[in-house]
Amino acid sequence: MQVQNEAQLLILETSDLEKELQDTLGALKEIERWYDWEHTLIQSHPTLVRQRMEADLEERRRQNREPYVQHLAQVYQVLNSRRMFEGSNLLSTGVQANLSRHRERPRHYH
Repeated sequence: MQVQNEAQLLILETSDLEKELQDTLGALKEIERWYDWEHTLIQSHPTLVRQRMEADLEERRRQNREPYVQHLAQVYQVLNSRRMFEGSNLLSTGVQANLSRHRERPRHYH
């Protein structure tokens, strides 16, 4: 996770935001992989010990995920806002109408 706050996200290009989104999802996936591995190891312990270890593991998982989930929400919000703005900007400038005139029309074959 390279970018730490929303102000920094706002200056990134859309392609960089999409990469940031993928990187953050990758970090969350790694946390889940770590959690699954640790959870498997815990299963061999006696019930009382396992219950305490599982509670500790769940808390560490939550703490590890939290900053990434928050960051993911920020990146997603900035990306969606940008796409909505770009979409409304296209409509207001008439570019959308120009683009639709230049789209290839379907050919009719007989």
